Amino acid sequence: MGARAEIHRLMRGLADDGVGIVLVSSDLPELLALSDRVAVMHRGRVVGELAGAEATQEAVLDLALGTAEEGVTQGHQKPRKAPMRELALAAVLALLLVGVSLRAPSFATVQNFTDILVNNSHLLITAVGMTLVILTAGIDISVGSILACCATVAAASAAAGWPPLLVLVAAMVAGIVLGGINAGLITGARIPPIIATLATLTLFRHVLIHITGGRWINLPPGFREFGLSEPLGVPVSIWIAVAVVLVGAAVARWTPLGRAIYAVGSNADAAQHQGISVSGIRTRVYLIMGLLTGVAAFVYTAHYSAIQTNAGIGFEMVVITAVVVGGTNIFGGMGTVLGTVIGVLLLGVITGSLTHLHIEPTWERASQGILILAAVVIDTLHSRKGRET
Repeated sequence: MGARAEIHRLMRGLADDGVGIVLVSSDLPELLALSDRVAVMHRGRVVGELAGAEATQEAVLDLALGTAEEGVTQGHQKPRKAPMRELALAAVLALLLVGVSLRAPSFATVQNFTDILVNNSHLLITAVGMTLVILTAGIDISVGSILACCATVAAASAAAGWPPLLVLVAAMVAGIVLGGINAGLITGARIPPIIATLATLTLFRHVLIHITGGRWINLPPGFREFGLSEPLGVPVSIWIAVAVVLVGAAVARWTPLGRAIYAVGSNADAAQHQGISVSGIRTRVYLIMGLLTGVAAFVYTAHYSAIQTNAGIGFEMVVITAVVVGGTNIFGGMGTVLGTVIGVLLLGVITGSLTHLHIEPTWERASQGILILAAVVIDTLHSRKGRET
């Protein structure tokens, strides 16, 4: 303290002698006590100068924080510790399982449950990526077209005799490239996510059809054998989906990237004030979205004997439904990977139960619409209640 006081005394003496001094400090009392004129920076540029009686603590803070003083508090929002939405969804899922099993005993078999998990493994993998995107208040409705492109790359690689690991890498690289295009449009060209991905939804599909000529790609028997393999008695697609879920949950919950994703979705301006690169975070989540879609396409390809260019049509709505029903707020900033898992299982059980209950398949899309509408209404009411309190 003595040294600091001595420095202040020397500065005042130099200033009295006519020497100009530039003092850079985040200590407001120090600035206000020593400065004749205060220049305030915000986002890398000077936004105002205050002199004399104008240089008050409130005036300096107003310039430094802009209009985001409330947002700074919101920007510190963390993932919810009490997963009430997830618990409620788990209860609904359990009731649905019990109800369908009582009505159709053939539904309650280990093989049927395994088939539901296998058939929805690629959905679960993609939904983890979509969760991260929606947490930043973004959206990606091109995911069905990206899945088709990556599945075609995977099928072509497998048909060329590549081993499964290289097929997976090829699909992931294709997904990263397409995800990077979305990221460039959204963060570089500043096109709203829904507009940018609506454009690439059509663009990617038509480019794929043009390149392939609409031809189907047959999968070799060896690759099919890998897709149907069951290490330790569990289908390989389930192992891959579980691994993605665990890594995605860990990233969202316990890493700086995860905390930044929640901060950007809660309040982008506040996150920017805290030193978070909003465009950088959004770029990363779209790249991750593309990468995980590539992984999902690999799993999807392994389920079939041939891949066609119309793969994944309508897939984007199923993914978004699973994520939103799972508790991820469509407006960003709130949600968990665990909730997404439950949302995927809920949709899978509904779809799988239709045949056993002899219900028309058209009710599958109707049920998805009802679920996503209910989820959005709940989130809207919750947000409104939060603002009122």
